[in-house]
Amino acid sequence: MIQVAKRPECVALGTPFWPDARNGITTYVRTMRSALRRAGVRVFILSCYVKPTCADEDVLRVEIPGNEPSRWKRRMYRLTHRSGGYRDEWRVYARRALRVIRRLARKESLEIVEMEESFGRVGLVAEGTPLPVVARLHGPWFLNGKALGVPDDDAFRTRVDAERIGLQRVDGISAPSQDVIDRTREYYGLPLRRARMIPNPVPLVAAAERWTADGADPDRVLFVGRFDRHKGGDVMLDAFTRVLRERPATRLTFVGPDRGLLDEDGQTLHLREYLDVRGDPQSRGAIEFPGSLPWEQLAELRRAAAVTVVPSRYENFPGTVMEALAWGSPLVASDAGGIPEIVTDGTNGLLCRAGDAGSLAEAILTLLGDRARAARLGSSGAEHARALYSPDRVAEGLLDFYGSVLAESGSIGVQ
Repeated sequence: MIQVAKRPECVALGTPFWPDARNGITTYVRTMRSALRRAGVRVFILSCYVKPTCADEDVLRVEIPGNEPSRWKRRMYRLTHRSGGYRDEWRVYARRALRVIRRLARKESLEIVEMEESFGRVGLVAEGTPLPVVARLHGPWFLNGKALGVPDDDAFRTRVDAERIGLQRVDGISAPSQDVIDRTREYYGLPLRRARMIPNPVPLVAAAERWTADGADPDRVLFVGRFDRHKGGDVMLDAFTRVLRERPATRLTFVGPDRGLLDEDGQTLHLREYLDVRGDPQSRGAIEFPGSLPWEQLAELRRAAAVTVVPSRYENFPGTVMEALAWGSPLVASDAGGIPEIVTDGTNGLLCRAGDAGSLAEAILTLLGDRARAARLGSSGAEHARALYSPDRVAEGLLDFYGSVLAESGSIGVQ
C-alpha cells in the first residue's frame, strides 16, 4: 500500500510585524495565510509587534524582551539582562513563544510551527516543544549582514553562530531559493537533509491592470528598496548618473527608507549626502525621493515607469522582483543570489552584474531605447509569475512539505 503523509489542518506562522507589511517576511506570511485558509487550514500568527488596533483572535503577540507595552516590564528586563545581550533576549522570547505554542497545541490542535531563522530563536523554540518546527530561510545573517557591509566582529559572529545552532535543532527547513539552501549548506557545513525550496508567493495581477507601453512614461525609471549596500541603492544612483549622460530627459523615482551606507572611511552616508559626494548636479535634480509608500501607490508607479530596477548585492527571493514581474513591468535586476532562478536574462527581464553600475546602466539604456522589447519582456514576466508563483500553487507545495516533516518527525503517522 502506498503511504501518503497526512497534511496538517492547523499551523502557526511567525512574523516580526503584523499586519503591516514592514518587511518581506510579513508580506510572505500574510499572503500564505490567505492561501492556506483557502485550502481549509487554520492559521495562527505569532508576531513580535502587533498593531494595537488588530483584533484578530488568531493573531498572538509574542513580545521581544525590552519592547513590551508595559514600561515596568521594559525597565525590569533592562536591569536584569543588561550583560546578557542577545542571548538573554533569545531565551526570554523563546519561553514566551513556547507558552503560546503549548496552549495552541492543547486547545486548538496546533500541529506545526514555521518561523524565520533570525537570531536562532527558532532553534530554542524547536528545542522546547514536541511539535515539529520549520525554519524559513528568509535571509541568514552570514549573507544579509555581509551584503549590508556589517563588520565581521563579535556581534556578527554571535548572531551567525546562533543561527547555525538553530538550524541544527529544527525539524525542517524551507527557503524561497535553492541558492540560499546551497550557500547555507556550504557555509555551515551542514547536510540540511530536510530542506526544500518553496518559492515565495506573489499576488496575481489581472491582465487588464498590468503595465503597458502606452501607459508608461518612456523616460521614467523606478527603484523600490532601502538606500543601503544590501539593496544596492548606491549602485542605482551611480548607474543613473551614467544613464543621464546618454538620455538627459530620464527621471528616477527612488522609493524606500534611507538607512545609509558605510563609505571607505567607515562613515555613514545618507542618500542626499551620497549624491553630494558621488553624484553630479544634474542627477540630483532628476531624482524624486518620496520615501516609503503604501502598496497601492507602488502599483501605480510600476505601471507608470518604463523600467523597474532591482540592483541588490544579494537577494534570496526578492518581493520587488516578483511584484515587477506580476505587474508586467519591464525589469532589470542583478544576477545576485536567487534572482537568476526567477529572471532568465533576455526572456522575462535583463540581468546585470551585481555591484556593477556600468552593467546596470547599460541594461537600463537598452530597455529605455527599445520599448517593443521592454513590452515583450514585461508580458513574459507576468505570465511566468502567474504560472509558477500563484499563492494557491505555493500553498499546495508548502502543505506537502509540512506533511513530509510531520511524518518523518513521528508527530503524524502515514496512511
